[in-house]
Amino acid sequence: MADISTFLKRLDEQVAQVRTRVEQKQSEIQQAYEARSERYKRFLRVLEDLQGVAKARLDKLAEKCKFDATPTENADGKSVLLMFQTPVARVRLRLSATHDDEVRNLVLGYDLEILPIYVKYSPHAELAIPLDKVDRAAVENWLDDRLIEFAQTYVTIHFTDEYQKDHTVVDPVANVRFPKVFAQSTLEKAGKTYYFISDQTRREFEQRK
Repeated sequence: MADISTFLKRLDEQVAQVRTRVEQKQSEIQQAYEARSERYKRFLRVLEDLQGVAKARLDKLAEKCKFDATPTENADGKSVLLMFQTPVARVRLRLSATHDDEVRNLVLGYDLEILPIYVKYSPHAELAIPLDKVDRAAVENWLDDRLIEFAQTYVTIHFTDEYQKDHTVVDPVANVRFPKVFAQSTLEKAGKTYYFISDQTRREFEQRK
């Protein structure tokens, strides 16, 4: 009969090996958690460094494109939503700055939704930058490209027949048909609204008898 002590010795060795592997795994998990926590702190510092980059540009965009919309930030400050209703379409633009699952990269997001859809446009774009290599100028350049692309799309909407079929007007002086949203001046007269491509044509209209 085999000596049970030999069995117990082998069993103890096996248990010790398993325990060592478990402890090693626990240590790896703890180290990974601590490293991820440090990377997340770095991510928050990056967000702080980039604060204001989007807002300044969205303010200028709204000013130039002449739409009335107030950007709203989400609760944790990682995205900005610009939503407005033009006379011809509903537009939602979201700009986000988040991280990947391992918190190794800053991930910039651009998401655009236009309803109804009558034009081709890019609904999504993304840029991933290693957290230890984030350059403000690179972020600004990427954001500039996306917002210029958005502005081009926005203008296209107002020159697309499917959108504009019920929203075009005629300048009574220049005799030019154009999208109502681009009127530089308007005038109420005898219960009717007149639209003008410039202040000059409005003045000429007012001088008529």
